[in-house]
Amino acid sequence: MGAARLEAVTLDEIVARHIHARGGRSALNSVRSVHMIADVSTQYGTQMTIERVIQRGRKMRDVNTYEGKTTIETFDGQRSWLLMIPEKTATYLSTHSADHFELFADIDGEFVDASAKGLTASYVGSSKLEGVPVHSINIVDAQGLQRTYHIDTTTYLVHSVTILCREHPSEEETIRYLDYTALYGVAFPKGYLVRQGGSVLSIEIQHWKTNALCGDWMFTPEAVSAPGTLPGVAIRASSAPMVKNADGSTSQLADPPIDDSTMIDEEPTYSDEQLANVVVYPLAARLNAIEGTVLVAVLLGLDGKIERMAVLESPHPLLSDAAAFGVSALTFTPAMLHGSPLRVWKKVPIDFRLQ
Repeated sequence: MGAARLEAVTLDEIVARHIHARGGRSALNSVRSVHMIADVSTQYGTQMTIERVIQRGRKMRDVNTYEGKTTIETFDGQRSWLLMIPEKTATYLSTHSADHFELFADIDGEFVDASAKGLTASYVGSSKLEGVPVHSINIVDAQGLQRTYHIDTTTYLVHSVTILCREHPSEEETIRYLDYTALYGVAFPKGYLVRQGGSVLSIEIQHWKTNALCGDWMFTPEAVSAPGTLPGVAIRASSAPMVKNADGSTSQLADPPIDDSTMIDEEPTYSDEQLANVVVYPLAARLNAIEGTVLVAVLLGLDGKIERMAVLESPHPLLSDAAAFGVSALTFTPAMLHGSPLRVWKKVPIDFRLQ
């Protein structure tokens, strides 16, 4: 690591420039969740697939598929579990695994609003890494674990992260960020190169999606509960509209019944072609011969946009996830009654069949 002459900057200036490089505070704040699929390989030729969901609040879920076997790792913001399929057993993961979740589960980046997250951030200085001038920021959590983020001084995006292993303090792990892509105006890395000791792990991201609807249940051990326990879980997208009462006060508009009793002249519609393009049969479900129909209900507002979502029927949580993600991307026409739009629930069946 050689010395580099760089302009004097403060921690706040580096963070502000990084936020601008990611797309700006407003664009970053608009990202409530992230869904990604990545191919993972090692220097020994081992291959696996990761399907990852991240939700604000530092929650994350990984579905890992390797040689026909599937595991699910979840992090609820504090603790992490390893969930086995098809055994449906959950065990706590090590603190080292939780450290990784804390790092990757932060959509904004740990050094953005660090103090509000209970983290201590400090500017270390400037240097060169792999010939790239960087500014380095130390992050220390409540347990004393240290991570150092290296920010490219040209792009002001993260170049790499150095982690001191909690269980083996003498060991360092480096995560190199591999280029970036813009997704709905926000910069995300295209992949990572992870080095620890003699091990090298390459993570190449094949698919990104933001703001798919998801619920807190996805990040708990119950996320692989037995079929039949999941239906009815509500996935909230936004609050119900407020209406003005006769006395001048305001109250939240009551939801219509989720059954088919609401009178309408025109049913809300969506494109079957669009549905086919947005619903992806999870690889983990295919490899475990999981199939069936998921019934998703969406509460549509006066403009046809989704206000709520609920999984009513599902043979397995893996299919519930895929159906919910797909339906959340659909565009609906509003229901109509006597020429006026109406808030109604619309049921959308999604079939997953092995060929």
